[in-house]
Amino acid sequence: MKLRRVKKGIQLLIILLITFLITIVIFSFRASDKNTVLQNFDTVFLLRTVFLITLVILLFLTQKLYSLIDKIKKEEKLQIEASLKEVYERIDEFFIALDNNWNFTYLNNKAALQFRMKTEDIIGKSLWDLTPQVANHPFRNLLIDAKSKNEKTTLEFHETNSNRWFETIVYPDKIGMTIYYKEVTEKKLSENVINLVNNEIKVLNERFFQLSNATNDAIWDWDIATNDVWGNKAYLELLKNNPNQLSNYENFISKVHPEDSKLLFDSFYKSIENKEKTIKREYRFLGTNGEWIHFLNRSFVVYDNKNNPLRVVGVMQDISKEKKIQNDILKEKYLSDTLIQNLPGIFYLFNTKGKYLRWNNNLEKISGYSNEEIAEINPMEFIPESDREQILVKIQNVFEKGYDTIEGNLITKNKKIVPFYFKGVAIDYEGEECLMGVGLDISEKTKFQKKLRELTSQNEKNVEIIRTKIAREIHDVLGQQLTGLKMNISWLNKKDYKEEEIQNKLKDSINLIDEISKQVRSIATELRPGILDDLGIIAAIEWQSEMFEKRSFLKASVSSNVSFVSISNEKGTAIFRVFQECFNNILKHAQATKVNTEILVNDYFFELKINDNGEGFNLKDIEHKKTLGILGMQERIDILQGHFEIKSVPKIGTSVLIKIPLSN
Repeated sequence: MKLRRVKKGIQLLIILLITFLITIVIFSFRASDKNTVLQNFDTVFLLRTVFLITLVILLFLTQKLYSLIDKIKKEEKLQIEASLKEVYERIDEFFIALDNNWNFTYLNNKAALQFRMKTEDIIGKSLWDLTPQVANHPFRNLLIDAKSKNEKTTLEFHETNSNRWFETIVYPDKIGMTIYYKEVTEKKLSENVINLVNNEIKVLNERFFQLSNATNDAIWDWDIATNDVWGNKAYLELLKNNPNQLSNYENFISKVHPEDSKLLFDSFYKSIENKEKTIKREYRFLGTNGEWIHFLNRSFVVYDNKNNPLRVVGVMQDISKEKKIQNDILKEKYLSDTLIQNLPGIFYLFNTKGKYLRWNNNLEKISGYSNEEIAEINPMEFIPESDREQILVKIQNVFEKGYDTIEGNLITKNKKIVPFYFKGVAIDYEGEECLMGVGLDISEKTKFQKKLRELTSQNEKNVEIIRTKIAREIHDVLGQQLTGLKMNISWLNKKDYKEEEIQNKLKDSINLIDEISKQVRSIATELRPGILDDLGIIAAIEWQSEMFEKRSFLKASVSSNVSFVSISNEKGTAIFRVFQECFNNILKHAQATKVNTEILVNDYFFELKINDNGEGFNLKDIEHKKTLGILGMQERIDILQGHFEIKSVPKIGTSVLIKIPLSN
């Protein structure tokens, strides 16, 4: 482009100069004419001088023009060569240029790397000097043959040392040749793989025919164009065809159950319209014994490049047993659903994330939530906030241990509190760990228990009143009478009886009266210790501990953070009676040598803890036995809305914890 613009500019200038010269010549000739005005010599001389100067300038410009053209040509040639070199360097293959003497005139970097030399060190050197190893190689013959024929030549060859394949293309010309070669190892390997795959396919086809006849599944191949159906032995057996006979689609359809054939036909052609490649259908097929067989048919449709169906290949799998099992499962599910819906209480099933999976109608009726609401609700929303922590512990126990129960409250949608007995069991439901639970409304039981506790509390009060009255009567009346009897006998003992036998009897009677008096005081104390009424529960526990220590080989100790506590007579009595029952059990069963009693009192609770170092026992055994002593202690504490807990480890000891609220 640059050269063209320069040429056009100088050509225009030359034309102008030539025009100017012609004008000068014309004027010169006119000036030499005698008839013209310009006849003097100076004018003619001047015009001719200008003509010569212009001619010299014209010759000078013409020389400069050709010099400039040569320079521009060289620059453009260098630019073209640089561009070509850049293109060659970008070629990701081997590119070499040789002259007629087999010397390198150019090679790209990829080719230079093969020689492990710099490009400038290779240019000008002979190909044969740098590659002596190709002396007997087909590559040498290829180059020589291409040069002699002066035509493009192509060759593929294998490098045995590196196990690589190369493709070489040679372009000879008048000044030498250009060699382009690339590695085609992957291509050759791919061809080899394709050959191996084709051979493998052939083997697989043979194996397929063998396996198709060995399997119990019916395999078929329907050619839609010819309407012929190929089938293995199992398929032909279903159609009662001889292997040499051809079967067709109509023959197949004729054996499909009438209720399924139209549905099968319509669904198949709908799949074809939607260009589906895989079709899966269930239908009943008439077997050779005249019974309907449930089949699961999986088909694959082959289309041409215009999406027209060519053939369909399918496998018919007998699922009659699975269908029977499925029907049995549906019957069992119907039975379980019927049982669940007719349970007297609520039924629920939720996973570890708190997602309800199943529930019965009673849960909807009692809670007031709809079916859709329960599907989105969390189990804790059915529980009052005061009970949630305890319920969460029980739920965790179910998932960890497999089973747990609790009495708690259920809160309805309209905020009504209903007492329930909940029982939970961990199960695997459809591959997911879940909690299955039932709940029974224990409102009537709670009312009955409340009345029973009120009666029991009143009975305990009455018993304590009777105990106190009997203790007072024994202490005051019987004690006084025994004292009077002793005084009378003592008076008689002072008389001077000569009979030694009478004296001995009187002394024995006095001793007996003393023992009876001690027993009377002991019985009165057991019935109602006066110290409980006079000094309070803490002093009574300390006194009772000392009495137990004196009557046994136990070492008993009592520690308390206070010396006195203000507590109702009812609570003090209950605590004392539980304390007595604990010590009686220790004496009878524990075989302990040491008992520690700890009393802790704060603004809210009176806490009593009794620890022994006895034989201990298995708590589960005690739970099954339901011993009256433990039930009695539990009931006394429950009446006071307190907490009663027993912990025991065999061969280590037992711990009893009693916690009573001080507020009324």
